[in-house]
Amino acid sequence: MITVAVVDDDRMLLDGMRSWLGSVPELRLVATAGTVGELLAVPAGPAGTPPDVVLLDLVLRDASAPADNIRRLRAAGSRVLMISTVPDRTRIIEALRAGADGYLTKDNDLPTLVAAVKDVVAGHGAHSPNSPSPAPMTTAPPGRSSRRANGRSCSTTPRA
Repeated sequence: MITVAVVDDDRMLLDGMRSWLGSVPELRLVATAGTVGELLAVPAGPAGTPPDVVLLDLVLRDASAPADNIRRLRAAGSRVLMISTVPDRTRIIEALRAGADGYLTKDNDLPTLVAAVKDVVAGHGAHSPNSPSPAPMTTAPPGRSSRRANGRSCSTTPRA
């Protein structure tokens, strides 16, 4: 069972994610929050363990820096899958450099989201099939590969 938390300041999205993820037997939604601070203030997983994956909105109303949010969640022991309406290559690369494990735009369907969460837990990166690829920049930490959520690999090494 993969434990998941969602951090987004859109209440409708949080309610929708509760419903959506509740229908996936291999995932368990353990927490939702409007900010990273709110999520970290309460132990979310079984026996107070951090969730395996946090779905994190790129831009939150509390004006927190995405890179700081990613680093805080990684330090707490969770993998981070960014979710956003912004398919901006520069922001994707910045999020990945800060330690995010992947980036999905919010217009993807449930099977794509589930595949991305599974890829992230397996140590792979995951990227929206329709988002700009982070390649040719180095984005995956050593020992971790990157692939689009539709299963196709994408390069994570610099090109000459």
